[in-house]
Amino acid sequence: MLPIEMGQKNDLTEQEKKKVAEMRDYLKSEFKTDSIKQVALEDLKKCINGEHMINRLQYRKAVGNMLTGKKQVVKKGEIFRQEGSLASRLEESKRHPEFGFHCLHYSVSESSGFINVKIHNKLKKSGTIGVRTVELPDGAKATKDFDPINSVIDLRCQEFLDLKIIIHDDDQWDPDKEFHVELFDPETGTRLSHVDT
Repeated sequence: MLPIEMGQKNDLTEQEKKKVAEMRDYLKSEFKTDSIKQVALEDLKKCINGEHMINRLQYRKAVGNMLTGKKQVVKKGEIFRQEGSLASRLEESKRHPEFGFHCLHYSVSESSGFINVKIHNKLKKSGTIGVRTVELPDGAKATKDFDPINSVIDLRCQEFLDLKIIIHDDDQWDPDKEFHVELFDPETGTRLSHVDT
């Protein structure tokens, strides 16, 4: 064990002085201090022990999907929005007769700032429909990753309505995170029970 605090020991060898200097540089770069006394024990443990492998699996899976071509690589700061799986390809019995989403799945990069989710008013008649966002376990978190929505929308005879969902960006790389958007009956609050809702 080397003395790290100033004035603890004056008769250090050159090798010990070098190690103390390296430790001070490390403390300054990692913890913004040159005193070990100011470093929280939990922070020091995390730095020494690193992350457990199990915590890194989600990142490995995401990177593996990108390397094998299953998922497009999106660079930091790149704006990426994609619609996938058109609801019109579903069997008619699985689609709601009046309302539904145009697509069953959307992908968006954090740096895009928002995604427009298209609601389909199939009969083109005026009416209201409820729409809300729903968090999933281990998925995107409301207010941290996206602005939550829980409102009733007036459709006014238009066939399609774009619902803008704000996506929050941060400086940390994360694996893909998901959340659901669902349509519900404004009177009962019950989710419409079809695949495209």
